[in-house]
Amino acid sequence: MTRGKIFAISFFTSLIVSAGVFILMYLYVVPIMIANQKFSLPNVTGAKLETVKLTLESKGLNFSLNGEENDPLVSAGSVLKQEPLAGTLVKKNDIVKLVVSKGKKMAAVPNVLNMPVEQAAIEITKAGLIPDKMDREISPAVPKGYVISLDPQPGASVDFGTKVNLLVSGGQPKTVKAKPAPKPKPIEIPKEMVPDVVGKYFDEARKILESKGFKLGKLSKSYSDDQDFDIVLSQYPEPGISVNKGSEVKITINSEVQNPNASQAAPVAPAAPVETETVPSAEDE
Repeated sequence: MTRGKIFAISFFTSLIVSAGVFILMYLYVVPIMIANQKFSLPNVTGAKLETVKLTLESKGLNFSLNGEENDPLVSAGSVLKQEPLAGTLVKKNDIVKLVVSKGKKMAAVPNVLNMPVEQAAIEITKAGLIPDKMDREISPAVPKGYVISLDPQPGASVDFGTKVNLLVSGGQPKTVKAKPAPKPKPIEIPKEMVPDVVGKYFDEARKILESKGFKLGKLSKSYSDDQDFDIVLSQYPEPGISVNKGSEVKITINSEVQNPNASQAAPVAPAAPVETETVPSAEDE
């Protein structure tokens, strides 16, 4: 065998061996190296769970759900926590543990209407809420110290730790006895002593009566030969009697003729009935 043939056989044999080794490394060694290659774990907190699943799967990572927790800042359905933490070196097929947020913790307002305020405060606290303002209001229907209303309303779903305001009954309104209406005071008509006009001429008698607040009543005529014409012969009420001011006083005057057949009334308006009060005379005393 010539030297050239030996070289050719050696070359092709080496080439075939090298190709086989390369194929074996590509099929077995490279995948193992790639599988063991580590990379930085991305931050998936705050993202929706569906988006996190796609992100981890694209990196060749697996995940497991490790429960749910309430959080006021992270919306419900988003990833709240991850383990390992973001930036940790991981490799394909590693498992990332996730905790999902349930959002804000909510509480139902308990029905404490018509309940003593002390017990109402206990029930509100048990529900995870805070009893706050307690205003009082007079109520004819709700006993004193019992809850009339609350805000928020019973059954409402509110954030955990929300303050609840109570309106508490201050009891029934005080009854005030009405004062009896004052009795009307009787109208007091001033009294006046009837002046003596007997022996006075008619015109003078009328002026005296009017000056004392009396009215001239029925005017009668009679005849007396020992008296001048137009002299007042008699009067009623009699002088010295106390009667209502404004009462009428009837007088009889002396006529020119004997036995006059007629009497005339003075042109005055009718007066109220005369109330008389007898005043004792000097002789009676």
